[in-house]
Amino acid sequence: MKKQAIKKTAKSVQVQVDVLLVKEGEFFVAFCPSLNISSYGDTDKDAKKAFDEALQLFPNAQANRKSKLNYKEKFPSLYKF
Repeated sequence: MKKQAIKKTAKSVQVQVDVLLVKEGEFFVAFCPSLNISSYGDTDKDAKKAFDEALQLFPNAQANRKSKLNYKEKFPSLYKF
């Protein structure tokens, strides 16, 4: 696996992560262990396209999920800096 990279700018954050593409039975699966995102398709091209779509939805899904959880209340030691 290659080294992961993060680049920050004033307007965005770019993160480079590894994505594994494997054949599982009759499907191709694209999986990113770092983000715990996966998708699949009949071909490797379909799996990559579906993964790109899932990746586009990921930030909003995480924001919605975190807004429902009060991490400061559940894990106060994480917020003591």
